[in-house]
Amino acid sequence: MTPDPRSRRLYYTAALAGLRFVDARGGPRRFGVDADARWGQLTGDLHLADRIDLLLRDADAQWPGAFGARSVFDLPEVAEDDAFGADWVPLPEDAPDLWHEATTQPPPASIPALIDTLFATWETPFAPLLLPELTPTSRWLLFTPDAVASALLAFAAGSDLAWSDQVLVAAPSPLLLLPTDPARAPLTRALTRQLAAMAPALLGHQLRPTAFAALDQPHQARPAEQHVGLGLNTPDHDLFQAWLRLKAA
Repeated sequence: MTPDPRSRRLYYTAALAGLRFVDARGGPRRFGVDADARWGQLTGDLHLADRIDLLLRDADAQWPGAFGARSVFDLPEVAEDDAFGADWVPLPEDAPDLWHEATTQPPPASIPALIDTLFATWETPFAPLLLPELTPTSRWLLFTPDAVASALLAFAAGSDLAWSDQVLVAAPSPLLLLPTDPARAPLTRALTRQLAAMAPALLGHQLRPTAFAALDQPHQARPAEQHVGLGLNTPDHDLFQAWLRLKAA
């Protein structure tokens, strides 16, 4: 099963926004006049869609799992070191419009600005959460895009913190469709996963990937683990509660 064309388009838009932010922070090498010139020398019979996928594959290798579709859509049977998998369908017809939209505006200037861009891309309002105190010993289990974004802002403002050690993200696959799901469920799940996957790259000094909970396995709570974003109005509330009640056989 693969994501629908709209979800793939939104994924690409958000991924390029995140990559432009990261690239600008380190001195542009993937975008801009010099990058265009290098691509012109190497392109051969490749197309703009190939350039986009190659950029995201390269970034996904630099920050494991941060920019590929595998993490965002929880693609089954795709290797951890593969951004897309053999069955992925790019968007060749949309590539020129996608590239134009991504490169004609200045990249987001800060993590808060990028968060606003990503939520707007996925057509989701951002409601910041009041978080527990964040220290190097905090252990958070995050459940919603608001929780992930709020945590990302807190980690960006802190010091001596390790996102990949301290955070676990519970987010069903956007490809999971339940009878009770609202129409927006796949988009909300994809935003949660994409923002969480990008977090190590956005934080800069974090190289290990974000840890995602395996919702088909019992949850082994960490010492002093705090749940962030789980409430009665949380999307997938019942699914999360059933998962937390799972006990090892």
